Amino acid sequence: MTDLGGFDPDDKQSLIHLLVCSDRIDIEGVISTNAWLDDPDRRDSIRAVADNYREVYNNLSRHSSGVITPDRLDSIIMRGQETAHISGTGEGMDSEGSEWIIRRVSDESDGRPVWIAARFCTPPHIGDLD
Repeated sequence: MTDLGGFDPDDKQSLIHLLVCSDRIDIEGVISTNAWLDDPDRRDSIRAVADNYREVYNNLSRHSSGVITPDRLDSIIMRGQETAHISGTGEGMDSEGSEWIIRRVSDESDGRPVWIAARFCTPPHIGDLD
């Protein structure tokens, strides 16, 4: 999951790093998420990184045959929750991304663990409460 698309370069850098290391990690989904504001669809920002990855894929694949293909990457980019914070979760708030996670962790035919990369940061205004 990533909230790539804001002003911080770290999310873009993290996704690029993940893609470069994709010969060592089985990437099964890339889900757009919200940061602090409602911004329901950040997939275009992820797709921009995927387009750049497509340009360097041939060079990467010369060094390792296991890197994710650009077509595979394009096929696993999905939207997460539409509303930021906890108000975007619960009954009737399912997203393409949340449904995919549920299907993946419920798949008893695949015994591999599911690792979900997510980060939680407390917004400054919450940490300042007395």
